[in-house]
This record gives sequence, C-alpha cells and structure tokens, in this order.
Amino acid sequence: MRSKQRQSVFIAACTALLFTPWLASADQGIQLTPATEWVSLGASAVIDVTVDPALVGQDLVFARSRRLGATRTGAGYLPLGGDIRREITVHVTSTNFQVTVPAVYGPYLAGRTYVLAACTTDGVRATAVSNPIGAVFDTDSITLSQIPLPEGIGWSAQSSGTTYALNHVAFPDRNNGWIAGVPHGLLHTVNGGATWRTEILDPNLPVTPTVVEFADALNGWASATFFTGIIWSTTDGGLHWRSGAAIHAVNAMHFVDSLTGWVVGVPPTLGAGGPISRTVDGGRSWTNQATTLDAELYGVDFTTSRRGFAVGRHGLILATTDGGSTWVRRPVPTEFADTFFLGIEAVGGVGVWVVGQNGTILFSSDGVNFLPQSSGTTATLRSVSFVTNLNGWVTGDDGTVLATFDGGTTWVPFDAGTDGRTGSNIFLHVDGRNQTSAWAVGVSGLIRRFGILP
Repeated sequence: MRSKQRQSVFIAACTALLFTPWLASADQGIQLTPATEWVSLGASAVIDVTVDPALVGQDLVFARSRRLGATRTGAGYLPLGGDIRREITVHVTSTNFQVTVPAVYGPYLAGRTYVLAACTTDGVRATAVSNPIGAVFDTDSITLSQIPLPEGIGWSAQSSGTTYALNHVAFPDRNNGWIAGVPHGLLHTVNGGATWRTEILDPNLPVTPTVVEFADALNGWASATFFTGIIWSTTDGGLHWRSGAAIHAVNAMHFVDSLTGWVVGVPPTLGAGGPISRTVDGGRSWTNQATTLDAELYGVDFTTSRRGFAVGRHGLILATTDGGSTWVRRPVPTEFADTFFLGIEAVGGVGVWVVGQNGTILFSSDGVNFLPQSSGTTATLRSVSFVTNLNGWVTGDDGTVLATFDGGTTWVPFDAGTDGRTGSNIFLHVDGRNQTSAWAVGVSGLIRRFGILP
C-alpha cells in the first residue's frame, strides 16, 4: 500500500497532465504501474502507450472503468451511477501502440463521464493523452460522495415564457422536447430547452393540453380534456398533428411503440366505468378496457405490450399481463388504503415504483407485492422516472426533488432552485428517460433541467 505522501505527489503530477487536453511530450506522460491503481482520464481518452519490450506478446489489462456520474450538492458530491466496472484488455504486439478508452456511460452528464485507468504490470507509459475534461483521484483514499468532479453540474432554471401550469414533459432525445400545458398547444424545443416555442394543436381549443408522450423521435401523442378527452398524434416529429377520436377524460398515457398505447383517466359517468383505453393503430381508434371500474386513474406504465400497471385514488394499483384485456387489483399495506397514487414507473426485469400523497413511495420487485420506501418527506409526490434500474427521480409539491442511486433503498433530496413554499413550486412531472438529462415541469411555467449547467 502506497503512502499518503506518494499519493499526493502522484495525484499532483497527474492533475497537471490531465487538465492539459493534448500532451505529446514523453516527459509529461503518466507512469502506470500496479501502485497507480486508479487514474481518472475524464471523458473518453485516446492514449499513446509505450511498453517494455518484455511485455510484447502478453495480454495487458490496461484499463478498468467505473460508472461514476455525480452531482454537487451542499453536502458534497453524490454519485449518479452504480459501481459497474469493465476492463479493457490489450494484446501487446509492439512496444508502441494506441488505446482508446471510451467514456463510461453515466446519466445526465452529456457524455462527460469519467474513465478510470489502471494497469496490471510495471513498464507501461502513457503519453499524448487527448482528454477534454480530467479529474484525478484515488479510490483508496476518497469516497464516492467526495468525488472532485468539475463545477457546473446540477439543476438549472429554463425560461418557458408562460405562467401557465406545465403539466407534462417528454424528451424523445436530448435536444427535442415537448411540454403540455399552454393554450391551444404544446411547448417545443429543438435545442435541449435553451429556447421554447408554441406548437398549435387547435387554435379553438378552450383548455390546455394535459399530457404529451413520444415513443420515439417521430411518433408522439398529446391529449386535452374538455368534457371528453381529445387525442392528437404525430408521425413526423411534430411537423403535423392529427386529431383522433374523443374518449373519456385523460390523465396519463403510455405507448410501448408507435402503434400500441394506453390512456387512463376519469370514468365517463359514474357507474359506466372505463377509465382505461387502448389503441393498436397509433391512436386512430381506441378500445375501452376495465369497464367495471369506477375510480379515477392518474398514472399508467407498461414494460411490454402485455405487462402493465395503472394507479389511482384510494390505494388503487391495477396490473395486467394480457395487454389490458383483464386488470387485477394489487394489495397495498393498510396504511396506504386511502392514499391517492399519482405516478408510476415500471422497469422491466427490475420492478415497479408508485408515488403519491404524504411522501408515499411504494416498490414491488414482482409487480404483486408493494412495500414502502422511505422518501424522507411528507410532500405529495406526483411523478417518478427511472433512468436505469438504479437511478431514478421523483418530483412533487413544495419544490420536492428526490433522487436515488441504489434502486430506491435510499432517496436523496435535491435543490432544484425553488423556494419550497407550501402551495407553490409544484413539480407536476419529471422525465429522465432519455439518459442525458432530466427535466421537471410544474406550476407557473416552472421548468428545471438537470445536467451540465449553461
């Protein structure tokens, strides 16, 4: 085990190297040895390598990588990734060669993730490191919550240009985003939220749209409710929108592909049931499901075209394994029997998260038995979105933003730049699924984006 003094000298030397994007001088290279266990190469790096002749013909474990994305908070840096490692093994055929170390994928950092390089033997020297961002640390002497990442990663405000309540947000890719909640149509950005413009769905629409959903960059849907629910669809990325058949009032929707989707909402009339409808033709027509159900539903999510869930008032969680032909109620702990469940996220092969009133977060690994996770808040939670099976966001009232990096075992509060007053700064929806940034929207034109700060 190397001494602290040796660590300090090594880290100082590497810092000077790695924060210089192009270094071709061998005198400024990194001497990679077994004692140099982890060296951060910042984002993706291209490295010229020189090895001792005795190593030619051997397989060299040149780099190990670790998913590390993190955000800075008042309490320090918090990781946004698991501890997923992989190795780069090089078969040495000459004393000089080049190794490309790819960026380790990590959410919300727009590709600027951190590669940790290691070497299994002496006699290896790396020079000419091409590396736009670098940070150096040693995992033996620093914890993940203290990772010295560059400044400028966190939640930032975006200007919506409106004071209307923004109900729902969808980003099919990192640049194109849509928000439901403005008169006559949707807000649309083509530059990751730097600017927004209104796309008109119907100039005579007397209410603001409540939901927008995209299955991919081209196929999307939006809904508004005025006595009955109206569904619009696009197949060209929003250049043209087509109005479909009127159905029951819509609170939420989910599409598994460009053709198959579900909407949930309010029963047409008390006793008539039917707050779940399904389409298999991209929204041109809808079939009523759950016709005996007389409860308002607020969220729906499917992992496949057959397995899905819906949630609503008074502790209601519904599940289907046949695409919605039949729905079965799932039991919840007694203390949540009257809770309004407002949001749901189902991750295939992992589990289902449900959020609602009084800081409620329930999780089920099997889709049958739901148990509470501690949110640390009593604020109403309205939306949940998972990026991976470990990393997820929850948003709600009073400026509440929570994140988990371990599948919900722990939830960490984040400051998204609101004042947290009761009854204001309500986040109505969060979307973090495009895996580069997260967006949260809410009352009074509220938009917040998580990622690299502008």
